[in-house]
Amino acid sequence: MPGPIRMAAESPDEQRLEMALEPVLQQAGWTIDHSPDRIWNRRARPRCVLEGTIGGPRALTVLTAPGAAELSRTASSWPRSQILATQSLAADAASNVPWLPRLVPEYCFPPGLGADTFGITAKFHLESRPRLVYLGGYSHGAVLTRLLEIAAGLLTMDGELVLPDSLELRAAWAPVIRRQQLAERVVFLPSLTGPEMAALLVGADVLLALDPTDTARTLATWGLASGTPTIAQHSPANESLFGPAALWVYEESASVWRDAILQALDHVPLREMLTGRALTVTEPWRSQHARAAWVDRLTRL
Repeated sequence: MPGPIRMAAESPDEQRLEMALEPVLQQAGWTIDHSPDRIWNRRARPRCVLEGTIGGPRALTVLTAPGAAELSRTASSWPRSQILATQSLAADAASNVPWLPRLVPEYCFPPGLGADTFGITAKFHLESRPRLVYLGGYSHGAVLTRLLEIAAGLLTMDGELVLPDSLELRAAWAPVIRRQQLAERVVFLPSLTGPEMAALLVGADVLLALDPTDTARTLATWGLASGTPTIAQHSPANESLFGPAALWVYEESASVWRDAILQALDHVPLREMLTGRALTVTEPWRSQHARAAWVDRLTRL
């Protein structure tokens, strides 16, 4: 067991995973180094790297629902690093991988006990319906263009598209938002606290995972736990994240996406099916259930 270990998380989504993981590490007897980055020597201090997006040496890498290629790539790049992988929901997920349950705080599950349900709506003036929440990412221009095209076709009279972890993009997106006549419909949010994010997801009408390769993994996991119907672009990476709990879109057409969203909004049996599947899948991921498996595994590293 290395120690003290530094938690290496950069993106808001990695920080959400860190929030869930840190108390489990501590319960297993690991010491967390909380010294400021400026005085931390990356070469001298072992690290727990979340999602594998940060380069450099590490003692431990935590991957959320990785595919076989990602597992192999991580093992090859850092052969001395221990790898902990949380459950993939892909139909062809490897059976010989020692999967761990994903760690989801209790407040993420409906009815959102402990989530800041009223605070988040008042703080950011979330007042319109339908409320569509995007699950990332923000690195592919074609995906974002399609997202705005979908919103422009759906939110003509009312409703809002909420973009978590996007506040820094607002200025750059402003001209496009105005051209699409979405100035009153798109909500850019900063990084939220855990209870705020849980409240946003529980209170949404539909969650959207348009990006085939860059969906925010912890956010997607929390979204499933919320029971809010999720629509996802089909891809190997997204299948690992959502499995049978998402409504899959197999085309990239904005019109096909709009039809899928309308189905998820209006067709009650479909909504109930998606909610039921998501809650069934995520029940073992409640922190109170999942923590024991994590502590057992960590104490044996």
